[in-house]
Amino acid sequence: MSSLLESLRYDVSYAVRGLARSPGLTATLVTTFALGIGVNAAMFTVVDRVFFQAPPGLSRPQEVRRLLTYGPGFGGLEYIGEEFSTTDYATFKRAAQGLGDIEGYDLETDRTSGASHVPTTVAYTTTGFFAFAGVAPYRGRFFSAEENVYGSPTPVAVLSYHYWRSRLGGNEAVLGSAILIDSTMFRVIGVTRPDFEGLDVDAVEIWAPMAARPPGMEGPWWTGGFQIMQLFARVPRHNDLSVVESRLNTQLRIEHPSVVARDSRFRLTTAPLLRARSGSRIVGEEDRTTALVVRLSIVALLVLLIATLNAASLLLMRTLKRRKEIAIRIALGVSGWRLLGQSLVEGLVVALAGAAVAILIALWSGRLLRALLLPQFRWTATVIDHRTIALAIVLAVLFGIFAALAPAGLVTASNPFDALKSGGVDTGRTRSRLRVALLVVQTTLCMTMISAAGIFIESLHNAATFNVGFDADRLIVFKLYAGSNASIDAVVDRIKGLPAVSEVSAGYVGSEAGIPRSEPIELSNGDSLPMSSGLGAMNVDSRFAAATGMHVLRGRFFNSGDFSGSEPVAVISRAAADAYWRDQDPLESCVRLGGAKEPCRRIVGVIADSRWRIIEPPQKIFYAPVSQAPLCCHGGITVRTRERATPATLSAINVIIRSSGIDLSYPTFPQLASDRFDQQLRPWRIGTAMFLLFGILALAAAGAGIYGLVGYDVAQRTHEFGVRITLGASVASILGLVLSSGLRVMAIGLVLGVGSAVAIGRVVASLLFETSPYDPRVLAGTVMVLTAAAVGASVVPAWRATRVNPIEALRVE
Repeated sequence: MSSLLESLRYDVSYAVRGLARSPGLTATLVTTFALGIGVNAAMFTVVDRVFFQAPPGLSRPQEVRRLLTYGPGFGGLEYIGEEFSTTDYATFKRAAQGLGDIEGYDLETDRTSGASHVPTTVAYTTTGFFAFAGVAPYRGRFFSAEENVYGSPTPVAVLSYHYWRSRLGGNEAVLGSAILIDSTMFRVIGVTRPDFEGLDVDAVEIWAPMAARPPGMEGPWWTGGFQIMQLFARVPRHNDLSVVESRLNTQLRIEHPSVVARDSRFRLTTAPLLRARSGSRIVGEEDRTTALVVRLSIVALLVLLIATLNAASLLLMRTLKRRKEIAIRIALGVSGWRLLGQSLVEGLVVALAGAAVAILIALWSGRLLRALLLPQFRWTATVIDHRTIALAIVLAVLFGIFAALAPAGLVTASNPFDALKSGGVDTGRTRSRLRVALLVVQTTLCMTMISAAGIFIESLHNAATFNVGFDADRLIVFKLYAGSNASIDAVVDRIKGLPAVSEVSAGYVGSEAGIPRSEPIELSNGDSLPMSSGLGAMNVDSRFAAATGMHVLRGRFFNSGDFSGSEPVAVISRAAADAYWRDQDPLESCVRLGGAKEPCRRIVGVIADSRWRIIEPPQKIFYAPVSQAPLCCHGGITVRTRERATPATLSAINVIIRSSGIDLSYPTFPQLASDRFDQQLRPWRIGTAMFLLFGILALAAAGAGIYGLVGYDVAQRTHEFGVRITLGASVASILGLVLSSGLRVMAIGLVLGVGSAVAIGRVVASLLFETSPYDPRVLAGTVMVLTAAAVGASVVPAWRATRVNPIEALRVE
């Protein structure tokens, strides 16, 4: 064993000395591995937290499951729900007694804290949750059952360690101090341990008793009529899981008979915690972004493969230059196995050095990637952990060995006598075949990524120029809840007085207009429209169409007479007209909004469709005058600005709302409508940026490889070029001869690259917007870019070939 370690120590020392003699090449190798491994380590910091890593600080995470329901949803699709009522919690907890435990919290990501109302993630938690999670306080204590009484809460709060350190500077006197959450003062009673920040990707910053959750628009939610909390089950014995699920399903059907009557598929399941985090909470909100994260992780591995191929090519070139040295060592009796081992050690040394740099790259870029890929989550403070470091080392070992295999094979296959005869110079061209093969693979992968970037660019353009049906650039939207209409009117009047504002309307533009399931829509022929058919209903005022910029296609929009008169009227969207009045004139019909007891409203107009989410079809919306209020008003306000809406106007509106005296227990966050669409464009922007970045790295690697290959080819053929020049060959013919060698490699890679580009198109097709993954223009553009890169990489060696001195060249032989 000691002899083996001594041999390894010698090989490492020999590799370091040899690499030190070629500092430029060594730096290039280390940088190549650092970029390839760093990209993957950075992606891992995102993927691991979302898909693989159990919530830090959670005791025995394998026992914990998330409760999910499957039932009827919009458009006839099956909806995955993760929210339950306080009644569900109480009955489920009793049903699981003896076999497991049920606890949960309501995770609110749009709360504020402090005098400056900083956006904060607050979890309103059941009393037994911390004991359920197996968490002890770092400072102070957790709240008790007496402080968590529905209808009579005690405003106490527990801070996360990160919030305590980053927002309050780790103040040791924090216990007993007061902290403002929305508009209520809470007394701080504890701080959680540094490694615990909840069971979701979102890092919880403040914990409060469930009873302290403000009533908001739904009123007293603790009566059990509202789904407001996520629930988790801890079942210590896996064999008891099916029994617990059966008991919970029995209670679910008892508590929700109306839902069961509508759809017999309604059921509950206990999903693995990690799968639920990635499959329900995230995909339900940002499924395209999450799918993009997965695909980018695969592409990151391709970047590492390209980097490894480039490193293998560089190591191979280094070995070819050392053929005489290697031949002498073989002649002196050094075994082929020993030379093979030293070659592999050399590859490992540069790869591990690259991994050390890669960890630093991941520390910086991992935090950036988290914010870029999934900005809606508040991530934990830790970016690099032992798992990321272990991954970097494993990748370095695997790909370092892989990169060293090419030169190692050349070493073991070397004939020392041939090398000594030639003086160590390989005058033939057979030795470059392996490098050609490596470059062909690099070119193929390079074309794959650049073509993917091209289709994402086209997709981004199509999405950015898509007509959403209203003037998003000039709108600011928010929801406002107050005790009286007079309070809202006062706020609206002040907003109207802002110089940048041209119009303010009651109504919330987009597809967030929903109707309660207890209020159906009926057509004049008696048909009742199913609640799962993607319907929406809104109460708006007469200024809504002008404020949003939505165009009336037929008939008219509401006027002042509709608000003062007694005749009930309605306006419908084009999608609703096409769906329910295909062969009839909707202006000759009426509709009941809210059931049979409501009057049949005469349809006076058809308005253009609006899309709040551009990847979804336009929603079928029924509009009614807000004064007639047939359905629950959603408190929506739409502000139209004279020019493009700006953050300054948004800030002024925020100041008006917060100084109005309106109860802010239900948060109000005015938002630029354009920002909402920018968020939807984010996956395409990210895909474009990441694929372009990866493509540029691949292109640089391929270009460097072609440069090295052509340069090596020129050096090997110096005698040939000397003869040609002596015999009268022109500069153009020499240039063409050299350039053709680089272009041949690129041409082979491009042919194979077309197939790989088609394959990557299939992989990313679901992420594109009205774009073909096989666009010939993108493929043609990619071919032109790579051809230009090949020509550019070959020009300098080709020009060097034309400057060969025939006399000096003829002496080589």
